[in-house]
Amino acid sequence: MEVGGFGVVIANDLIAKIEAALTAGIPMPELVLAAARAAALVKPLKDAKDAAVTACEDVLATAVAALAALTNTEVVLNAAADVAPADAAVADAPPQARGGDVRRVAQRVNYATLAGGAQRTPAERAAEAAAKAEKTKATGEVAAARLGVEKAKADRATWVDSVGPLTAAEFEAYGRAVVQPGYDYFTKLFVASNGEMWGIKMAYRGATVLDALKLATMDLATASLLVDNLEHFNFPEFTLDFRGHLKAELPLLLLHARKPFDWPAVSGAAEYDAALARQLKLKETKAAAAAAAHAAAASSSSSSAPPPPEIPEAPERTEEEFFDWKQGPAERARRLWLWWVPRVGEFSFWPRRCALSPWCSPRARTWSGSSRSSSSSSIRSACRGLRRATRRA
Repeated sequence: MEVGGFGVVIANDLIAKIEAALTAGIPMPELVLAAARAAALVKPLKDAKDAAVTACEDVLATAVAALAALTNTEVVLNAAADVAPADAAVADAPPQARGGDVRRVAQRVNYATLAGGAQRTPAERAAEAAAKAEKTKATGEVAAARLGVEKAKADRATWVDSVGPLTAAEFEAYGRAVVQPGYDYFTKLFVASNGEMWGIKMAYRGATVLDALKLATMDLATASLLVDNLEHFNFPEFTLDFRGHLKAELPLLLLHARKPFDWPAVSGAAEYDAALARQLKLKETKAAAAAAAHAAAASSSSSSAPPPPEIPEAPERTEEEFFDWKQGPAERARRLWLWWVPRVGEFSFWPRRCALSPWCSPRARTWSGSSRSSSSSSIRSACRGLRRATRRA
């Protein structure tokens, strides 16, 4: 129980890591790969929608050109028909000029001549009717082509709205937007000075005064400030007087922390280090094999034809990797505890502080500012048990 509870000593490192990452920006290489892969998968579908719109626009352009050609032909024919024949001038002359009755005042109008019908043969009139029908058909084809373009664009817009992000940047932004509420929630709880978990963060920061690795390079003023942060645990035993006694023993504690210590020699360290080395070696072997397979596949591909675009594979989600015991929270807490065990007899008040650490998990207390539910007698019993275990060690 003591070793598990001693994890509170390194809890501040995990919180500080998240807080620093939020400030600097959290890198998400897996998200970048996944965004590129998603964009590559969506691109052919988007290209198909764009091609459909382009095809409809080409049909519309062809129909418009055909209609314009028919219209130009009609204009030319009408211009030729407007040229009146020579006898048309006589027909249009006043009656006096033609030797007619001078009493006739209204000019005779030959509507057939004006319409050009008198000068056109039946074949010409049939050709004119066919041209009009062709123009009507072309006009309908233009209208249908415009409708096809609008429909293709509407279909593409509906598809885009249903898919959402399309490019790698849009997919990455979408992924970050999904996790952003979690970051905001962490900031609200831990970073804001009025946050619900701000007190426990300060308590965890104070608990780093038990980290022998940090104590080795820590000065007395910094250690004293960490002792003051212990008040946020809200233990009734952490009075101002008790924290003063802890500060009085800080010089001796720092002296012990600065002495050389054989961390690989503690119980269970050799087994952990050997297992970690095997794990890292296996990972290197797998990575080398994957790189060799990729290189072989690339060299065997035909050089004449360009290779298809490579879609980056997003790696499967794995646990956090550690490269030494100091990065592993559980192993680090265990070795720190083993560092303290033979030293608690050197102090009068720090053993009591160590005995309190197993009770510092959120499950053991409520962090709403209320006092701890365990009685002082339970704390003293835990301290006595720790001292007895130390003496036996």
